[in-house]
Amino acid sequence: YPKVALGNWPPVFYLIQSAWTLPFSPSHASVLRLMAVLAALLASLLFLALKREFGPVKAGFGTTLLLALPLIQQHAGMVMTEIPVALLSLLATLCFARFLEREETLDSLLFGLFAALAILTKGSGLMLALVPPLALLFSRKFHLLKKTAFWYPVPIVLVLCGPWTWKFREEARAGWMEGNPSWHFTQQALIYYPKKLVLAVGFGLAIIAIIGLVVKLCPRMNGRPPSAHWSAAGALLLGVLFMHLLVPCGLEPRHLVPALPALVMFILAGTDWLAQWLHRKGQSPRSATTRAYALLTAPFLTARVPAPPKGHSGFSGAAQDILNDPATAQAV
Repeated sequence: YPKVALGNWPPVFYLIQSAWTLPFSPSHASVLRLMAVLAALLASLLFLALKREFGPVKAGFGTTLLLALPLIQQHAGMVMTEIPVALLSLLATLCFARFLEREETLDSLLFGLFAALAILTKGSGLMLALVPPLALLFSRKFHLLKKTAFWYPVPIVLVLCGPWTWKFREEARAGWMEGNPSWHFTQQALIYYPKKLVLAVGFGLAIIAIIGLVVKLCPRMNGRPPSAHWSAAGALLLGVLFMHLLVPCGLEPRHLVPALPALVMFILAGTDWLAQWLHRKGQSPRSATTRAYALLTAPFLTARVPAPPKGHSGFSGAAQDILNDPATAQAV
């Protein structure tokens, strides 16, 4: 739905569409190809993040899983902000993970830049403000609070996002379910969003994701704090949830799309742990891996995701009358 509602939504997604249609075409099919490209970039970025930990074959499984999720399929075929926000949020999170790992100023600056672009794509990008504190909590790297570079994203986001966010604060809130954060909304969201996150991948994969969360984020499992990349992935997943538990922007599954790449990362971690567990039970490494990843793909062998029907709003007759009148056809 390429509705132009500047103020309700920030400008970056409109700028992306404009940049695409200048060299190509402003046609319906052309803009849908843009959404396909953005979804492909999101999948490719996830592949690179997974490849480092699991190798190219397993990373390919994880990437395919992401693209097979019904929410991703649905929003990759709709001109809405969820896919670009997911792409920019994952980019920002991976940059912060590199900062946790290398403690270099450039990574912190890039996190601030991509976070600002995510916020200027959709206000829910503000959930990236939760990524640094949560990632520090998981990784135990509290000494970074003393580094000046850790705080660089704050002025970047304030300068780039502050004027627009303040100017259109009332327009942005006009689409909220309630005017202000409230316990009434949070009570509903506490039930709605965890349930929808489970349904986004199915109960079986949700259990595997929980295993992956425990394996990668629980220090007792590895005898040391979680690595930078897993700390950041956990922070992104929880950041999306916390944001939509507190901000009453509505109860819709699409708000969880930016969390799905991180969720897939933990599904793959849980599947890999399951393969290792089968190996410890006496199966050969190859057999254990095959069985574990067969379990990962099983839900998609029988599932079918129906194509969303084309909506009709009853304006066809009125539009045809306008086009049939030469005087109005030239003006419209």
